[in-house]
Amino acid sequence: MNSAIVTLTRHRQILVALAFACAVFLIHATSRVIIVSDSQWSLYTAQSIIRQGDINLDEYRPRIRELGKFGVRRSAGHVYNFFPIGASLLALPFVAAYEFAPEFTAAILPGVEYPADSPSPNDVLSVRLPMERAIASFYVALAAFILVLISLRWLSLPGALVVGAVFAFASPAWSTASRGLWQHGPSMFALTATLWCLLKATETKIDSCKFSQQSLFLIAAGFTLGASYIIRPTNSLSIVGLGIYTLWRFRLRSYAVPIGIALAIVPFIALNLELYDRMLPPYFRGARLGTSLPTLTSLLGTVLSPNRGLLIFCPWVVLAIWGFVLGTKTQNRALYIAFTGIVTLHWIVISTFPIWWGGHSYGPRLFSDMLPYLALGLVPVVQIAACNSYSGWIVKTLLAITIAIAFAINYRGATSYAVHGWNVAPHNVDESQDRIWDWQDMQVLR
Repeated sequence: MNSAIVTLTRHRQILVALAFACAVFLIHATSRVIIVSDSQWSLYTAQSIIRQGDINLDEYRPRIRELGKFGVRRSAGHVYNFFPIGASLLALPFVAAYEFAPEFTAAILPGVEYPADSPSPNDVLSVRLPMERAIASFYVALAAFILVLISLRWLSLPGALVVGAVFAFASPAWSTASRGLWQHGPSMFALTATLWCLLKATETKIDSCKFSQQSLFLIAAGFTLGASYIIRPTNSLSIVGLGIYTLWRFRLRSYAVPIGIALAIVPFIALNLELYDRMLPPYFRGARLGTSLPTLTSLLGTVLSPNRGLLIFCPWVVLAIWGFVLGTKTQNRALYIAFTGIVTLHWIVISTFPIWWGGHSYGPRLFSDMLPYLALGLVPVVQIAACNSYSGWIVKTLLAITIAIAFAINYRGATSYAVHGWNVAPHNVDESQDRIWDWQDMQVLR
């Protein structure tokens, strides 16, 4: 009887988490702002895969001449999307659905309207901008759903929903990742899926079978971890950090993770060898990093500058960092040490980028991929906040204040084009980098 009650409660929790994810999807997909920059050729690539069976953009040369050559590269007489292919691969189900049932697909995707007056309404490119936003919002919502499920391991349902809501509405997940089919939304989905698979593997019992249920979860974790690298190459840091964690946590059974990684990355390498005679495409090569160590300006700028600082746009991260410290004193010590190492290395790496401020973006775009780890850093903090003690009330108050500030800031990024206009007026931020530190002209206040 008790087991049946527990199972029923668990099912209800999952249903609530699913309803929460649907709300995230709806709100993100209908938030006004759509930003297409690095993602400009993502849907073109997906459509080329479906229609032509290849990833080159040769059939879109007239469109490339019209839009400009940003984001494309040439190789062996063909034209390709310069940015990683991972986002285009995850867009395939949506593009295929629109190709075969355009009116139905437009009807069920929030924020997408069937363009009956368009010369080619059945072409997904006729709804490219809202489609990008819808696809990106879907993967952000899926990441939020998984984060709630993960948090339920240690928190009550309300506490887990707080973690999910902070990720979804008080961070660049809303103001950046779901505004277009950047790499960040799919990247966060892949990383949260990896964490879920790893934690599921800790729950399963080891049996005498060569491939136990635990091994299957570890292979799945390896596959999603490998996929995260294909989506965004800086996730190689997560491969290292979570790889060390799995080696420590699962010992000999950790062999399954490299198998999963290989299942994702080997086809990717084979494709690159076929197209470019190299194991990795240009975007993935180390030359894109700076040739020197990060400067004090870039290290501080990515976290404290008024127009790109992580702690300015997401002040709750201060509490998440405290949560990392608290987490190292629990039975999840190894996991939080891994989170700390990954986030720290990511901070150093993005600070070596020549354009460490993320170009034309809103806030700390380059930190977006770390949001799943940072959100889970709030778990120990929310546990303290749940206590009816003096310290619990103080933590509740700090959480409420920092989350409210972050919500207001990221709401602006998701709903106002004025804040995005800051990147070019009065001067292009890529050419006038002193504007990043201008407290009298803050992007959020435009």
